[in-house]
Amino acid sequence: MRNRGFELSLGWKDQVSDFKYGALLNITTLSNKVLSLGYEKPFIDSGQARTRLNGPLAEFFLYKTDGIFKTQEQIDNYVTPDGEPIMISGKRPQLGDVKYIDTDNNGQITADDRQFCGSPWAKMQMSLVLNAEWKDFDFSMMWNGQFGNKIYNVSKWQGRLFSDNSNYLRFKKGEEPYQVNQNSDTPRIIYGDQRNSWDADRFLENGSYFRLKNISIGYNLKEWLKNLGIDKLRLYATGSNLLTFTGYSGLDPDFINTNIWNSGTDSFSYPNTRSVMFGLDLTF
Repeated sequence: MRNRGFELSLGWKDQVSDFKYGALLNITTLSNKVLSLGYEKPFIDSGQARTRLNGPLAEFFLYKTDGIFKTQEQIDNYVTPDGEPIMISGKRPQLGDVKYIDTDNNGQITADDRQFCGSPWAKMQMSLVLNAEWKDFDFSMMWNGQFGNKIYNVSKWQGRLFSDNSNYLRFKKGEEPYQVNQNSDTPRIIYGDQRNSWDADRFLENGSYFRLKNISIGYNLKEWLKNLGIDKLRLYATGSNLLTFTGYSGLDPDFINTNIWNSGTDSFSYPNTRSVMFGLDLTF
């Protein structure tokens, strides 16, 4: 496997009277390419991903979709270039079913119709550190983020897996199943039939995010405590993961999947903890 990219770091420090401040910006890019899989394997499948030669590791390999069928005319026009009706699980679709792309134009939606749909690897990662001091006050904050990667949201898929009579997610207004809201983009519920629950690009989301990872503010007490034998007392408050900007609908876009062959799939990963702490540092 070959990883290529560049890293750029920019820093600045200055002081104006009693005010000191600094900033550090780091930007990293990555291009991931698999050169060999061993034993002359052309690819390795794992979950929702396929790793192929000359492609990125754990690239998403899914059924592509084009919304759901909302009119009979759309169903009637769901045919091959030769005019042959396209079958899903050996059946013609009904109103509210997912419209899968027949990639090979053979009139049957099968595993051979899956396509590469995106990479779990971020095109760019960035961190920004800011700090300042004024008299006895100090302040620091760190932002980090990544941009250009995809995430397969397993919780969204599993939460709407109606084929086994389960449903773990509450539907937001406007996203109810087709039987309830025919203007929704959520397919109809079918018990005992998984045609609307296949691993498809409709569960693939933009994984970009920008997060306030840490923020801290403190106050140093010095002169007041020398008679007590204390050189320094610092009171502080810190916060972690307080703010995240992302379009991802899962619990946390910053997760770890230990399966390197399917690293971009969020399988109910536990989110990073949001916390606020207060404390003091004593120096004798």
